[in-house]
This record gives sequence, C-alpha cells and structure tokens, in this order.
Amino acid sequence: MIPEFVISAVLGIVVFGGLAFHDVIVDRIATVNRDYELADFEDMN
Repeated sequence: MIPEFVISAVLGIVVFGGLAFHDVIVDRIATVNRDYELADFEDMN
C-alpha cells in the first residue's frame, strides 16, 4: 500500500509540472504567432 502523502506529492508535482509546461507551450505559440503576424505585416508594406 502506497502512503497517501506520496500519492499527493506525486500528483502535485505532475499537476505543477503540467501547468508550467502548458505555460511554456502557450508562450511559445504566442511568440510564433506574433512573429508570423509581423512578417505578414512587413510583406504588405
């Protein structure tokens, strides 16, 4: 039987890591989208 505090600690790490990873991905996507929009804008001028 696994102690409950071990389970909650692992779950906490997974959730926290997932949230941090999610923020990094969203940040990367936002940066890429902004770069594309800037490139499109420069092409129009």
